Amino acid sequence: MSDDGQKLFFFKTSNQNKLQWLDITKEKDLSKATDVVDLDFSKRNCWQPVYNEKDGNVYWIGDENNEEIINIYRSNLLSPKPEKLTDVPYIYAWDFNPDKTKIAYVARLAQNEKRLDELRILDLKTGSDELVCQDKPDLRYTWGDVSWQPEGKGLMLLALKDADRTYANIIYIDTETKQTTVLTDPSKPGSYAGTSVMDEWISGDECFFFSDQDGYKNLYRFDRRTMKASQVTHFTSDIEDARFVTIKNEKYLFVLQSNPIETSLMLMDIKTGKMLTSNRPTCLCR
Repeated sequence: MSDDGQKLFFFKTSNQNKLQWLDITKEKDLSKATDVVDLDFSKRNCWQPVYNEKDGNVYWIGDENNEEIINIYRSNLLSPKPEKLTDVPYIYAWDFNPDKTKIAYVARLAQNEKRLDELRILDLKTGSDELVCQDKPDLRYTWGDVSWQPEGKGLMLLALKDADRTYANIIYIDTETKQTTVLTDPSKPGSYAGTSVMDEWISGDECFFFSDQDGYKNLYRFDRRTMKASQVTHFTSDIEDARFVTIKNEKYLFVLQSNPIETSLMLMDIKTGKMLTSNRPTCLCR
């Protein structure tokens, strides 16, 4: 779905697997949808297709022959021809900057004992592809999301201590100085599922992220002014998701917890970390 809720994107599977789109403000019949790109995705991979309303293109990561040589592609809704934007062996993570004029992505250049990963920024207008930073053996970049500081001054992403998948960490990389700051504790285990960044920042100086280094997926706050992170919640069950909401011009965080027997919905004051409301409807499982 496009950000404005007007365009629906979906895969149509029959003899071929086609990525299609429909302007649902004008048409509700899915059979009248149009192909986004002239490709059959039963013969190649297409992951995370995203529409960019700024340039009218759909972007995705994928390959060309199901060989998992993953790169970034795009196609304009007015011209269903694909355009390959990167040329690397594999892409772990990628995301747009807030105004959707650039993409930050994590590329894997080599594996095993020769492993090397890079954080790069692709300018969608000029096509320039800038190296921000290369990883090092003690902190290897990995799968996950990329979070942009609102003015593009830094990027947050996941990294593995000594390439160990049971030691997932959150790092912040300054795009000007290229300095890397580890926001979690590399000495503590952390899982992929319990470690993630949030796309939206609280402000230009503060953001939230998730880590389960205390045993459960909890919320942490990063402050660029001090370059330090602090734990906000201390739950003894995992946070499933959290999203910003605005109520009467005030910004809050809507927090969701879920387990096999109940789901908890909470509204958090982002300044204090205090839960203002909590609703715990119980679902009995049989």
